[in-house]
Order: sequence, then structure tokens, then C-alpha cells
Amino acid sequence: MALQALLSKFEVHPSTFQGIIEDIHRQMEDGLAGRPSSLKMIPSYADAATGREEGKFLALDFGGTNFRIVMVHLHDGKIVDKIISSNNRLNEKTPLGADLFRQVAAHIVKFLDDHHLKPAAGEPALPLGFTFSFPVNQTSISSGTLIYWTKEFIASGVEGNDVVALLRTALHEVGLDQSINVVALVNDTVGTMAAHSFEHPETAMGVIMGTGTNACYRESISQIPKLHNPPAGKSHTIINMEWGNYDHMPATEMDELLFTHTGQPALMRFEKMTSGRYMGLLMREVITKCIADGVLFPALPQGAGWVFDPESRFDAMWMDRILTDRAPYPVTRGYLLQCAGRPADDNVFLDANHLEFLLYLSRAILSRSARFAGLMVAAVVARLYRQAPTRAMVVAVDGSVFHKSPGYDTLMQETVTQALVLAGVTPEACHVAVQHAADGSGVGAAVIAATAVAHQ
Repeated sequence: MALQALLSKFEVHPSTFQGIIEDIHRQMEDGLAGRPSSLKMIPSYADAATGREEGKFLALDFGGTNFRIVMVHLHDGKIVDKIISSNNRLNEKTPLGADLFRQVAAHIVKFLDDHHLKPAAGEPALPLGFTFSFPVNQTSISSGTLIYWTKEFIASGVEGNDVVALLRTALHEVGLDQSINVVALVNDTVGTMAAHSFEHPETAMGVIMGTGTNACYRESISQIPKLHNPPAGKSHTIINMEWGNYDHMPATEMDELLFTHTGQPALMRFEKMTSGRYMGLLMREVITKCIADGVLFPALPQGAGWVFDPESRFDAMWMDRILTDRAPYPVTRGYLLQCAGRPADDNVFLDANHLEFLLYLSRAILSRSARFAGLMVAAVVARLYRQAPTRAMVVAVDGSVFHKSPGYDTLMQETVTQALVLAGVTPEACHVAVQHAADGSGVGAAVIAATAVAHQ
């Protein structure tokens, strides 16, 4: 396969936008009705913040191997104080779910001790919002069962079980059951939307483009046929789309190869084409195949056996470094040698033109991700606009891919605007702004906890 032809396979053509948007709308409708769909469309039982929530609230943000614990103080429509602990590591290969949640509880104990936040005897328990960024069948504001693990987590005893109950059990084991009250289960996208809407009421969507990807939006309860026990006194609720599982974006043969090398190959196809965890792995698949086919670094001696260590950190951060590398590409050279476990002498086989190709490949894969994400956003916004036309909407986006990949935010915004015009929504009719939402998933869980307490 010629290298230039390979790059062209990652292009996203505007001629495909309308058909993809129509399919997304069909799958959204099917998901909301409880019919088979790759979009789960899970009601969160939460709604956007009013800005009138008050008090101190904890949040646990469990979205991957690095999770955060947050304390937020809300007052007079503002977040007046927050404490964030980010250096908390989990082992995704932990075999037992009970042990995984024990790790979480131990970190919470340390956080409360370090910041002197544990309530004294007789004081009210701290309300906690639990951001759990995996596919969950949510049955109330504070309960939900894990449908299946993603992001290569494998712990048994969690799928099919209530994750809030598992967390409460772990908190009980460390003596925190009287100090913490888990009042809300939140997806990271719901948290992102809640945090942004607290100070920006025009927020229409929350999106994560990081290690994984997902989105949510505010839906009228009358449009959710499958919701048989709607939250009392509410006309709307936030829908967790679980869009990482969307399965109708055009995939290349390299994508298909990556799918077969991941857990549950048929699931989470959109996430595996767009998220930080998988884009670098896709690059590894492309590089390995091109070397094997003799079209990349052909000067390598036959039988050189360039095999990239499966534990190598091929991720979006590595791709970002390639994008900022310049001839003679020392960063790219060094990283390839390191990941392949090759001696420094093998540097002579790495042709500079082909190292430059890796820059273009990184850009092509990241650009496709931004275009696909923008297309998904445009589909949701077009639906919202048709239901209730409004002059402006904000899309709050959190995640390392969106924030740190050069040009990603701009291309995503451009794609949203372009796709909406093709869908009949011009910028003059509705201005849609894609905005950075830092720390959204953690702070948002605290905001949702505040709304849950207010409705008790």
C-alpha cells in the first residue's frame, strides 16, 4: 500500500455528512425508545444545575487508570473553592472488583486525612457524586449496573452489579460509611455538562475527548419512551449517549485490524477510532504493517524483526510529540527505537522522509478524530434545534485529546459548523460554540450531588 494512498483513507468527506447524521438520528430515536441501537441513550435521572445550589460536596472521578477526588464549595452561583487530588493510580488489570474498589476507598481515606475534611462525630455526612465513566444501566440518580468494562479494565464481579453498592461496601470496610453519603452516580460527560452549565446556562451538551470518548445532552422526558419511572417534578433529564459504541462511522482496514486486537472487538468502535487510548495503538498497527509490507523504512535488513512491545506507550500524547518534532526528527527516531527495543545503531535505517510520513499519519488520525467528533456533535445539536430553536448553544468539552492535541479544537469547531450548515442550521440561526471545560467531570459530579441533595 502506497503511503500517500494510506493517508487518504483517513480523510472525512463532507459528502458523507448528511447520511451519517441521518443514521445518528435514527439510532438516537431507537435508543430512546429501547429498541436495538449502538447508542444506549441512558437516562441519567439528573438535570442541569440551576446555579442556586449551595454547600460543600465531594466527587470521585473514576474514568480510567488515573482517577481524581474533588471537594467543591458552591456559593451564590459560583464555585468558590475546590480541592483536587489527581495522583491516584488504579491497576486496570486488577482481577477482582472488590479489590479495585478497595483501592478507590483507600485513596479517599488519604484525601480526607490530608485535607482534614472528614466530618467529626455527629456532623452530617459529606454528599458525594460518583463519576463512573463506563457504560452503566442507570436505574436512579444513585444506582446503576455496569453493562461492560471498556478501556481494557477486566475486574470480575462488577459487570451486571450496582457500582454504587460496590463503592458503599468498600467505604464501609474503611470506616467511612457514616462520613460519606453517595447521593449521585454520574457519567463523566454528564458531570462535564453539569459543571459548565452551573456558570454557563446555555450549555446544551457535554463531551469527553480523552482516554475514552462519550457525550450527553438535555432531553425532554416526553421524548424518552423507554423511561417508565421518570424523576418526579422534572420535565427534562440529561441523556448519557454512550456514543463511543456508535458503529456506523466509515472504518479503514487498519481500524478493523485494531478492533481484532482489543477486548470485545465488536464494541466501542467509535471510541477505538477517536480516543486517546486507541489512536496511538492504531498508529502502531499502521507502522507495523507498513514495515512488514516493505513500504516503510525499506532499508531495514530483511528479517530485522521490528516488533513493538505491546506495553509501549503508543498514545495520543506520543502522537502530539510527533506533530511538534522537526527534521531530522530526533524525538520520533528515539521513540521508535525505544518502543521496538532496537539498538541505537538501527537509527541508520530510519529514512528521514519516512519519519516525516509519521508526522502526516499522526495528523491524519487526529484530524479524523476531530472531524468525527464534530460530526457527532452536529447531529445532536441539529436534533435539539429542531425540537426547540434557540439562538445559541454551548458544547462543553473535556479531555486530553481535545485540550492538548494541536489544532484539534479548531478542526472540531469547523466541522460542527460545516455539518450544521449541511443539516440546515446556519450560524446566523444558531451560534454553536465548542468550549474548553477544564475539570468538568470531577467538579460536575459534585454539582450533580448538590442538585440531588436539593431534590431530596
